[in-house]
Amino acid sequence: MAGRVRRVELRPDYSASRIPDYSSASLINCYASGEKGKGAFPVVGVPGWRLAATLGGPIRGLRVENGVLFAVAGQTLYTVNSAFVATSVGAISGTDMVEFDRNRFQLGIIAEGRWFVYTFATGALTEIVGDEDNGFTGATSLAVIKGTGVYIKPNGDEFGITGIDSFSSLNPLDFATAESRADPLVAARALDGQVILFGSTTIELYTYTGDEDFPFGNAGTADVGAVSRDTIRQVGRSMMWLGRETSSQIASVYMSQGYAPVRNSTPTIDRLIQANESLEGSYAVTWGIDGHLFYTLVLPNGAATFDVLTGLWYQAASGVWDLASTVRSWGIKAQARFGEKIIFGDEAGRLLIADYSGHSEAGQPLVRELITSPFGSFGRASIVHELELEIEHGKGTLTVDPEWLMQFSTDGGHTWSQPEGQTSGKLGEYRRRLVWRSLGHGSDWAFRFRLTDDGPFHITGAWVSVEEMAIP
Repeated sequence: MAGRVRRVELRPDYSASRIPDYSSASLINCYASGEKGKGAFPVVGVPGWRLAATLGGPIRGLRVENGVLFAVAGQTLYTVNSAFVATSVGAISGTDMVEFDRNRFQLGIIAEGRWFVYTFATGALTEIVGDEDNGFTGATSLAVIKGTGVYIKPNGDEFGITGIDSFSSLNPLDFATAESRADPLVAARALDGQVILFGSTTIELYTYTGDEDFPFGNAGTADVGAVSRDTIRQVGRSMMWLGRETSSQIASVYMSQGYAPVRNSTPTIDRLIQANESLEGSYAVTWGIDGHLFYTLVLPNGAATFDVLTGLWYQAASGVWDLASTVRSWGIKAQARFGEKIIFGDEAGRLLIADYSGHSEAGQPLVRELITSPFGSFGRASIVHELELEIEHGKGTLTVDPEWLMQFSTDGGHTWSQPEGQTSGKLGEYRRRLVWRSLGHGSDWAFRFRLTDDGPFHITGAWVSVEEMAIP
């Protein structure tokens, strides 16, 4: 009997099932383009990276100001010019991620409770030290509104303010407490001329009033806290963060909509979050390409990326792992736009430039992978005579013919076949096809496609010639 041609559903998001080892769908280092294609949707691989410079330790933060890239790597602050020549400025203590914000004349750097100040005019790096005159006891987060710095005091619900355009102008009487609950403050963020104070169980919004006694007034409260300061990132005109709803204390990803927190993590992402014994050290990186704005949440047990344009999640990973192994986490620590270049900083101290024409991690393999949703005919066995993956062919190099690996499962993703490779063509070989034949029979089919070679991961559809077997 001849096979019936059938489209394979390519789910555009990461949606693994709660049932152990039963994978509903997965995208790793690739995302739905949001454009119409031959199949249900086109899938595009993330851009590669090329090496720009290597600094003296893991990247802890990046910031671009006045045409200069500031990077904290290891325990050193560097300035990096457009030729990616790095100059050491001074020491920044600690090993955790740092936080930046600026006023008109200075760049503030918060590092594990200490506050360092870089002055643009002189290039000098100093530290704010507490004394009887300023009452300074440390800072764990910083946001700047109309030149006034709002900083979180350690181990409590107090926040202080600075003089206008002067981080060192501190008055011990210029402080306030979060008014809704006495939950410890986690972070301060500026958004649309207002300050959002993230506590461990609540969020409070403060509006700049300009009052001479204290220029900020409370404008609202929400019962969702923040788990980690370093997951709180601005995404367009919104904030995203790893938070907990006050009553349930369940950790999820939230996104502000008109300052109201709205949960936007899916059950799959929530399970990824809840599988961690501790969420300490979690952080997030925001970046964007081709109209897509991404928020990548990095957890101890993995990383997932939210695409604001499509509202979908995919997995992010670095390095290469065996097909039978757990997906590796993402090694990127920070991102900044430097001129027209997107710069990433990683845990190895490298500054990496997003490379739209390349498909490697600074010369090392970049894994891009897609797992389809299982399909079947209500438990009936079927024979797959042929599988074709529609991709962009002939986009390798003059010497590299990219090899795509395919595995199939006939039990809904519990077990997988041995990988079978097909090549997509060197540069200019546009008439190639990716076809696998005589795959056998099963009742719940799923397919995994993987590319690590230097070539684009552009999928427009997948098709099978399938023959349903008679019911006995």
